[in-house]
Amino acid sequence: MGFLLDAPRCAQRPHGGAAASWGLRFGASAAQGWRAHMEDAHCAWLALPGLPPGWAFFAVLDGHGGSRAALFGARHLPGHVGMNKARGGGGAALEGVACWNGAGPKYGEGRA
Repeated sequence: MGFLLDAPRCAQRPHGGAAASWGLRFGASAAQGWRAHMEDAHCAWLALPGLPPGWAFFAVLDGHGGSRAALFGARHLPGHVGMNKARGGGGAALEGVACWNGAGPKYGEGRA
């Protein structure tokens, strides 16, 4: 069937945590579904350099045909957001994504 499986893989990969002092709990779960390989990624940071205390960063990244970009984003996008917030950016998340998108080939292929 090419890039699709004959039947979906429904096994869940859960991830969760808590920041008890804030009363924050989070959870995420990923399933491969019909795709031949898992293409999505997510990240959760309860503390991030550059973000004020009590702020957290969560993201879900859809691989759209491959896992490399999603895995790269899960590893590196939080740092871009934190850097932009530390520089006083009010729209740190949007600025972080724009900065990351503009980086292009600088990061090279296959580094995720």
